[in-house]
Amino acid sequence: METPTPDPPLGEPPKEPQANAESPPVRRCGCGYDRHHKMVSRRGKHGFAGWLFGTFMGVSMRPRLVKYFCRMCYQEFDETTDPAVLEATT
Repeated sequence: METPTPDPPLGEPPKEPQANAESPPVRRCGCGYDRHHKMVSRRGKHGFAGWLFGTFMGVSMRPRLVKYFCRMCYQEFDETTDPAVLEATT
């Protein structure tokens, strides 16, 4: 039987769980939001062909890169080239 961990003393913030050595650190904006918060938007960055087709023909192309933008502090703080995220952004 495991003993429960005691609560931290009053006035001290609780300790955050330690991340695995393999997982990258979670990036946050100046407000403290990560990429999954509702105040964070995705912006797709396209190449010349994507811009050309999108502007003149109205066709949505898959972006080369997705950047995450906080709508509160107007800071771009994270980016990804993960194919699953890029497909969801089109």
